[in-house]
Formats: sequence, C-alpha cells, structure tokens
Amino acid sequence: MRARPMMRSTGYALFGLVLWLSVSGCHRDHEQSMLHPAAEASAHIAWLWWILFGICTAVFGSVMALLWVAIRRPSLTSADGDTAKVANVDAATVGSGRRDTRPLSPLGNGFVIASGIVFPAIVLLGILILSVNSQFVLTPPETTRTVRVVGHMWWWEVRYPDEQIVTANEIYIPVGEPVRIELTSADVIHSLWVPNLQGKMDLLPDQTNVTWLQADRPGRFRGICAEYCGVQHAKMGLLVVALPRDEYDEWIAQHQQPPIAEEIELVSRGREVFFASTCHNCHAIEGTSAVGVRGPDLTHMGSRQTIGAGLLPNNRGNLIGWISNPQALKPGNLMPRTHVAPDDLHALAAYLESLK
Repeated sequence: MRARPMMRSTGYALFGLVLWLSVSGCHRDHEQSMLHPAAEASAHIAWLWWILFGICTAVFGSVMALLWVAIRRPSLTSADGDTAKVANVDAATVGSGRRDTRPLSPLGNGFVIASGIVFPAIVLLGILILSVNSQFVLTPPETTRTVRVVGHMWWWEVRYPDEQIVTANEIYIPVGEPVRIELTSADVIHSLWVPNLQGKMDLLPDQTNVTWLQADRPGRFRGICAEYCGVQHAKMGLLVVALPRDEYDEWIAQHQQPPIAEEIELVSRGREVFFASTCHNCHAIEGTSAVGVRGPDLTHMGSRQTIGAGLLPNNRGNLIGWISNPQALKPGNLMPRTHVAPDDLHALAAYLESLK
C-alpha cells in the first residue's frame, strides 16, 4: 500500500524537475532568443519552429495516448493460462494450426497502416515543403554594405573593408538595412549564430561563406559560436548592435579616425608600458607602431562594450584582471599572462580604456 504514494511522490518530483529544466533557459533580456525575432529572417525561422513544435507535440501526445490505452487495456491472457481463450481464439483454430488472419488491431489493419505509414509520410512531406520554401524566403537581399568576420580561437575579428575599420567581437549595423556578412576562419571550423536576427552559418578555413544580418529595431543582440571549436567554445560570444542610421554614421566616422588617448600622466605611463612589454607583439593600434595580428585589434578598445569575446563588461577592473591573468578568467585561451608591476598594470589598463 505504501508503494503507490511513493510512486506518486516520485512522479511529482520528476515532473517538477522537468518543469524546472524547461524554464531554466528563460531570460528577460531576450538578447539571445530565437523566439524574440528582430528581423524578417528570424521571424520566419521562429514561425517554422513553432509549426514543427506543434507537429511534434501532437505526435508525442498521440503516441503517449495510444501507449496509455495499451497499458490500461485488460490483459488478453486468461487467468488459468488457457491458450484456447487468449484473444477469444476458439479451440478449433488453435488445434488445427491454421493461421489467424484477423487484424491485430480492433480498429483494423487500415488504422495501423494509416497511423504508421500514411500519417508520418504526410507530416514529413509538409515539413519538407516548409523547409524548401524557407530557402527562398532566406535568400540574401541585394546590398552594398559588407562586413567581413574572421573566426579565431576564441574570438571574432570584424572588418569593414569599404570603411577600412578593424574591430573585434562587435558588429555594428544600421537599423532596417541588410548587411552582407562574409565569413571565414583563421584556424578551425566555427559557426556564427545570432538567434534574434538570422540562422547559423559556418566559418571554414580557406573558404568564404556569405550570409546577411538585418535588424528591424535598435538594440543589442548576442551572437555565439554554434560549432564546437575547442575548450573555450562556450565563451566565444559577440554582440551585434543595431543603431539608427545617424548614430551608425557617427560610429563609422569615429572609428575611421585614429584613437585619441587622454594626455594625462597615468595614460601616458600606460602607453609606455604597452610598448615596453610584449603587448604590441600580438595586438595592433592604428596610428602607432603596434601592428600585431595574433590577437584582437585594440584600436578604439575603450569604446567596446565587452572584453574576452563577450566574457566580461569592459571596465578598468576587468581589464586589469584580464591582462594580469587571462587564464584564470578564460582557461585555455591563447593570450599569455602579462608580467608587469601593479602600478604599471593600472596604467596600462587606463591607457587601453582611453582608446576611444
């Protein structure tokens, strides 16, 4: 008698666990959500997803209902094990060895064929038609604006070839205008996915794939690498920032100019530390002798919203922590620890923060 309450409690606990896991991915900011589209392409993808979700839910519910009926149906075997009474088969049929040709299902063999062959075929055909139609809807539009994105382990290099701008981990686009995105990789296979704006597209070494991004409203939209690429794959993020056209033009004009560092003692000391240490061997700053290409371009570093490919907000404290011990924040990344005195470290962070 105690088994039933225990089984019921276990069922409630499992239901609660499933419910908790289902809502664990919910987030109020919607910066990275396919179900909160901010563009026509992502809206179509979300529409297709809801259709597939409805179909899968209906199929799952039907299978569970049939399974429940089968479980609850009384056993066809008699209590005394008399095979002549199983499934109401008469003794003459059993004794003669003749094959029982009656349908296995009480609803007839037609029901089995319809539910097991015809219905799945219709569903799969409908999904195929919707998927093929999506390819026409998601055809890249004509545009003259191009951004080139190069995937690295584990950060994003972003280039505006026409405007001659190089930045990292952030893509700025004008609201309501499609932007051609050219994708390639410097090392392994990556995949760019900005759920609010567009589907996934792979970045392959020595090959250029093309997609596009368009945002129909201003905002910040988080992108990720959707192809496992190594130990820090999960922390390879980027931001797509959609701005009204006048603000976008202002951003372009600002980033076409060399960075202007504040002429104060701490910043000047930080500049000296940057060029006296190993920083300039891997990083570039426009208008200076730093032309490294192994790490992200630091021109206008102070204007970026995050550091470490979306890992932390860009502020002086996080910069100091990242420079002093990047492996503690992002284990396995390719940036070595920078060994400088504490005062010089603060000055170096101040210099980078001033590059706007």
